[in-house]
Amino acid sequence: MVTELTELVQTMGPFDAEANKMALAAVLRTLETETVRWLMGMQRELTEKGNVYGEKVKADAYMKLLDETIRSEYQKSLIYLSLQDGPLSVREIDSRTNIGIQTVSNLLSDLEGRGQVELHGYEGRTPKFAGIFL
Repeated sequence: MVTELTELVQTMGPFDAEANKMALAAVLRTLETETVRWLMGMQRELTEKGNVYGEKVKADAYMKLLDETIRSEYQKSLIYLSLQDGPLSVREIDSRTNIGIQTVSNLLSDLEGRGQVELHGYEGRTPKFAGIFL
């Protein structure tokens, strides 16, 4: 498996970190989120010992939950980072992140609830969102 992976990586060619700067920053931000860190730390507890009610989570169900959570947190990170240069509309965010207009719209609500994004104003009838950077 290691040999196959090595060969696959070699066929992909050199990695351009500058071209993937936002994606790499989003990965780092995702791994630092409280939700992902908590889930990673609870894997053994939930799958082997059980939750507070003694119910064990099946390993495949846990991995599915973890995968969905990481994907969602990564997409939120991409949205947040795309707003560093100033307010954007949902369509503009989608053009920078390629995660889909509906997904952007849904995740903006969660980011607003977390106090990380706010409605900045309107350009005509189009809402513009801004990141709250501390």
